[in-house]
Order: sequence, then structure tokens, then C-alpha cells
Amino acid sequence: MRNRPVQLSETQRDLLTVLARLRFATVSQLVYWVAPLQPTVTKTLKRLEGYGFVAVERSCRPHIFSATSLGLRTVGLKDAAKKGFISWSVMAHHCHRNAAEIRLREHFRDFTFQSRRSLYAMGLSPAHGEHYGQNGQGEGALVLLDDYLMQSERIGHAWIRPHTPNTRYYDLTTGCVKRWRDVASSYVLAVTDRIQYETHKAYVQKHRLDTALLYVEGLWQG
Repeated sequence: MRNRPVQLSETQRDLLTVLARLRFATVSQLVYWVAPLQPTVTKTLKRLEGYGFVAVERSCRPHIFSATSLGLRTVGLKDAAKKGFISWSVMAHHCHRNAAEIRLREHFRDFTFQSRRSLYAMGLSPAHGEHYGQNGQGEGALVLLDDYLMQSERIGHAWIRPHTPNTRYYDLTTGCVKRWRDVASSYVLAVTDRIQYETHKAYVQKHRLDTALLYVEGLWQG
């Protein structure tokens, strides 16, 4: 007898759809995006894991959740990410990116990060820590996320560096090489370490950079 297809609830579908955009997320972040009650999200994730639709990284607390290829196909979505081993630091950076997005929505209504593919189509090539999003009015911001103790000198360089377009997504004959300053109306430096935040703050003030600083509490300390 064949197994009957799984009938997903609305909350289960919403969780898988959100995980498709975020790639990796903690329970509290999924609570923000999907359901106001943490027990609801926790119970739903456990059931989705049992179906093989969600994977869990349990080597850290908070745990990190992601949708599997099977889970994405179940809700009619494709897994656009590269296959193979994904390091903990990559998963953690995605979660800190989520935390920064949530914090930025306190200042920029409906602020949402755009996917890397959409940025490639704009002729941009984001380096590690560089993320671009827009608010509800379409105003864009570059967010440089430091959760890895980067050098302060990168702050100014990231804003003005010329990008090398990915020609799979961008036709060089129809556009020109761009910089973040060409598409973003504001520049935010998000930092997850307090000491590093103060270091960058001093650098920004010394060099009179037009960069807003945002402290995002690190999810994993020590």
C-alpha cells in the first residue's frame, strides 16, 4: 500500500515558504515571521522534521533550521542553493542576517533583503557580509554585516568598490559596472559584537563616513 501524500497545514506551508527565503533561521526568527506563539512553531517544526521536510543543526543553541529539497518541492519551490557541505559559520551568518533584517524593520517599514540572484540581475556581486534590501517604498540600503570581526578599513571600500557582474544573469552590453552607492540610498553597518561595534564607530567618526551603525545582538556568545 502506497503512502498517502502529506497534507500540509497553512502554518506548515508558511514555515517552509519562509525558510525558502531565509535559508537558515532560529525558532524565534520563525516565530516573528510565521506565528506569534513559539509552542506552535516548535510543534510544527518537529512534525516537518519527521516528514523529512526540515533539517535541524543541533550542535549549537539556539538550533538552526532549514528546509530540505523535499520540503521545498512539497510547496512548489525549487532549492536554489548550492549543494554540498555548508559550514556552521555560513548558517550562523544567515541567522544574523535575519536578526539584522528584523531590527531594520523597526526603522524602515517593511524592510526586506533581496536574494543574491536578484542582485546579480542588477549587475551587482555582493561580497561576504554585503546585503541589499528595500523598504516598502522601494528605497534601498546596503547592509554590511560584521559577525566575523572584520577590519574597519572595509567599511569605506565596500561602498565604492566596482562590482564584477555575473554574466549568467547580467548582460554587460545593456548596462555598466556598478557600485553599491549607485543603487543604495543609505548604508548601514550592522555589528554583532559590542567591542567591535565601538571600534567601527570610532573609525566611522574619524573618517567622517556617511554610515549608520546598528548593533545586532549575537545569537551565539563565547
